[in-house]
Amino acid sequence: MIKSDDPEIITLAIGDGANDVSMIREAHIGVGLYGNEGMRAVQSSDFALGEFKFLWRLIMHHGRLCYLRYAELTLYFFYKNLVMTIPQLYFGFLNGFSGLTIFEEYYITSYNLFFTSWPLVIKALLEQDMNYTLQGTQIRKLYPNLYYIGNKVTIFTWSNFGLWILLGIFHSVIVLAFPMWVFQDNHVLTPAGVTVDMWTLSITTATCLFAVVTAKIALYTRWWTQYNFFFYSFLSVGVYVGYLWICEFWPGSPVYQIVKPAHDSPLFWLTILLVGSITFLSDYLIEYVRFNHFGTGSDYVRRLLDSKIGEGMTVEKPVAITEKDITDMKEFMKPIKEYYMIQDKARENYLNDLRDKNLKIAAIKTKK
Repeated sequence: MIKSDDPEIITLAIGDGANDVSMIREAHIGVGLYGNEGMRAVQSSDFALGEFKFLWRLIMHHGRLCYLRYAELTLYFFYKNLVMTIPQLYFGFLNGFSGLTIFEEYYITSYNLFFTSWPLVIKALLEQDMNYTLQGTQIRKLYPNLYYIGNKVTIFTWSNFGLWILLGIFHSVIVLAFPMWVFQDNHVLTPAGVTVDMWTLSITTATCLFAVVTAKIALYTRWWTQYNFFFYSFLSVGVYVGYLWICEFWPGSPVYQIVKPAHDSPLFWLTILLVGSITFLSDYLIEYVRFNHFGTGSDYVRRLLDSKIGEGMTVEKPVAITEKDITDMKEFMKPIKEYYMIQDKARENYLNDLRDKNLKIAAIKTKK
């Protein structure tokens, strides 16, 4: 009945016996409890819990982090493929739509498969804004104020999606235009007389592209661990560098014996630095303004925890949350709650009008 009344609502049902099975199966999310009434509820559920108190961790911690991780994963996935694909469209206008691509075929194949896959996977698995098991159980007091982030779908929105698409288009223009501008009047690559050709432009553009998307995911990573450092550096940057030098010595590659002369040229490194600086600074500026002036409850908690950790608190000395911290956070959350209360009220008014309309239609059918 609740699902049919509001198609946008997400329902959760929890039970511990066979009489709860139909309810558990009907809800969007079913939770079964191990109890004295058998295993039917557990076998029919999406999640199984040993005690009812574990529901808090499932919803407030794991559920919220699941939304945070996969919402940002989806946005970044669209972005990084847009930055890689659109320069090939631009290049089509420059080569008479001959079918020649700016990137060699092995780079295109390996881009999603090897170069940019592991940072995305690790971020989707390990990303979190706070963790009460590591930073102290007292920060659990702040979790209820953060539940709205997933409940109100605040990350994967049309406005955020549009912003990431616009940044992808903007970065794709820079990734191709700046290398072409640099090499336009600099045809001699090295003092030995090596000249710039199409494949020099290709590996320069490809390296700029890889640097841009890797710097972006590093900037948006909140929770750094040794696994992030390992996979970002060795299994992403290291694999890409290895790929370049394999192409340098493999006669079957279009960039055969192009990589070393490019690396010997200051123009190659200065171009990467120029492109990387512009794109990174644009991302940093946007994130700085958002974090400090349009921040969410999660951003507020991160600032609070950073200020306390800066006072010398470590895992051995967990973060202490005072009554003043809770009061300050409630003050910060007040306009956010008011905004969503207005939305909820408008939604409820719409549903009431829809219910009245359906009742009138049912009454007319009954008379007939």
